Amino acid sequence: MKKLLCVLLFTLPVVAPAQWTALTSGTSSNLTSICFTDANTAYVAGSGGAILKTIDEGKTWTALSSGTDKSLYSIYFTDARVGYAVGANGTIIKTTDGGVTWTALPIVTSHYLTSVFFTNSDTGYIAGSGMDDNIFKTTDAGSTWTLLVNNNHAGPDLGLYSYSSVCFTDDSTGYLTGAFCTSMWGCTVMIAKTIDGGLRWEYLYQTGLGLSSVRFVNANTGFVTGASGTILKTIDGGTDWETLSSGTNRYLYSVHFIDTIKGFVVGDSGTILKTIDGGATWTAQLSGTTNLLRSVYFTNSDTGYAVGDHGAILKTTNGGTNLHGLNDLSIKHRGLNIYPNPSTDLVTIETLAAPARSQLSVMSLNGEEIMACKITEPKTTIDISNLKSGVYFVRWTSDLFVKMGKFVRY
Repeated sequence: MKKLLCVLLFTLPVVAPAQWTALTSGTSSNLTSICFTDANTAYVAGSGGAILKTIDEGKTWTALSSGTDKSLYSIYFTDARVGYAVGANGTIIKTTDGGVTWTALPIVTSHYLTSVFFTNSDTGYIAGSGMDDNIFKTTDAGSTWTLLVNNNHAGPDLGLYSYSSVCFTDDSTGYLTGAFCTSMWGCTVMIAKTIDGGLRWEYLYQTGLGLSSVRFVNANTGFVTGASGTILKTIDGGTDWETLSSGTNRYLYSVHFIDTIKGFVVGDSGTILKTIDGGATWTAQLSGTTNLLRSVYFTNSDTGYAVGDHGAILKTTNGGTNLHGLNDLSIKHRGLNIYPNPSTDLVTIETLAAPARSQLSVMSLNGEEIMACKITEPKTTIDISNLKSGVYFVRWTSDLFVKMGKFVRY
C-alpha cells in the first residue's frame, strides 16, 4: 500500500445534506440507552444519574430527577407509566408515574448493572458484571430479585463475569452476551441462550472479541454487535451464527432492526450503519458527529433516534436516506473499496487492479475537481485532513476503466 500526497487544487466548503439531525438534549452527560413507550414519548438514561424525557418526538427534552448520581446504563419501560433503569454500584430504580418520581429498589449487588429487559409487567431480567454471576430475575415487578447462576462454564472458573446485554423473545427464551474468565489472562466472550426463563444457560457462540448488544426481530432471527466492526446474525434461534461484513473496524455498541430486512447499528466515532437486505450489505450513514453513539431505536421504518456521549441525540425522519437524490454512502462503490468511511484524516481507496497509467480525482458535490494524484498501485491512501467537512466523490480513471465512489470527511 502506498500513501500519496495528492495535489490540493482548491478547497470549497462542501455541506452534505443531513441524514441525521442533532437534537438539543440540554445535557452534556454521556447518554447510554433510549426507550420509547409510544411514537411521541421516549426516555434516555445516562451518566451521573441522568434521565431525559420527550413527549413531542424529541423536539424538547426534560431532565427528570432520578434520585441517584450513579451512572445509568440501561432503561426499559413495560408500559406508559412503569419503567426501570439500572447502572453503577448495583443501582436499580423504578418509576410508576411516567418518570415524575423514581424509587430505588433493593440493591442485589455492588457491581455494575448493564442491561435490563422485561417480558411482561412482572417478570424482568438484569445483566451486569462483577466477581460473581450477575444475572438477576424478578417475578414481582422488581420488589425482589433472584440471582440466576450461570452453571454452564467449562474448565476452571475464577468467578469473574461481565455481561453486556440481555433480551428475551418470549417468557422462557432469552439471550445474553458477555464474558467469563477461566484464568488471570484468559476470558471467553460468548452468546448464551436460556429456554427455561434463565434457570440454565447454554453457550451458543464463543469469540475473542467483545460483544455489546443482542437483539432479536422474532423467535429465530437475531443480531449481535461488538468490537472491530463485529455484526453477527442467526436465523435459527441462535444455533448457528453468521459473521456479517460491516465494512468498519469501529466498536459497534447497539443494533435495532425494524423487521428482518431493515436495520441500523451505531458505534464509535459517530458510526451509523444501515442495511436493507437483512445484513448482507451495510452502508455508512452521515451522522454529523464524531461522538461515540451507544444506543439506537426506531419507532417506525422512517423515524429513528441514536444517543451517545456528550449529550448527543440524533434523529432521522427518512430512514437514514440521503436527501436531494444522494445515494447511501456504500462501503463498496462500483468496484472501489473506500475506508474508513467516514474519516477525518486518511482514506484508503482500493480496486482489484491499477493499470500503469491511472489517476485518482476527488471532487465536490457539484463535480469540481479538488484533489488529483497519479496511481500505480491497487491500494492507495490519501490525506483528506485539509478538506472541509462534507461529502466528496472519488473518480479512479485509467485507459481501461472509470470507477466512482464517495466518502465523508468529518
